[in-house]
Amino acid sequence: MAKETKQKTPKPPGRIKQMVQIYHNTKRYDRNLTPLLVLCVLGPIVLSVVAAYIFNRDSIFGWIVWPITGILVGVLIAMIVLGRRAESVAYAQHEGQPGAVGAVINGALRPS
Repeated sequence: MAKETKQKTPKPPGRIKQMVQIYHNTKRYDRNLTPLLVLCVLGPIVLSVVAAYIFNRDSIFGWIVWPITGILVGVLIAMIVLGRRAESVAYAQHEGQPGAVGAVINGALRPS
């Protein structure tokens, strides 16, 4: 029997790698992206530390939970902002080109 050579299909990138690619592609056209994302992450962290100071001065549990919540909320807000900015950059790139409507419609229709 002859061994068949299996052609490996390229493995799709993971979620983290996709987010890094989106960040790099968006940063190329949006100069304010990095400071905005840093602000989106650090803002909720600072607010959560202030909230821990105000509401839980004596409790160590509050000093642990509030900053963790701030980190998670900050990352969530940063991912939402990155997605919105990337979408607007993508639409700006398609603007005025033939077939732009088809590209937007194909991007909006996701297989279920």
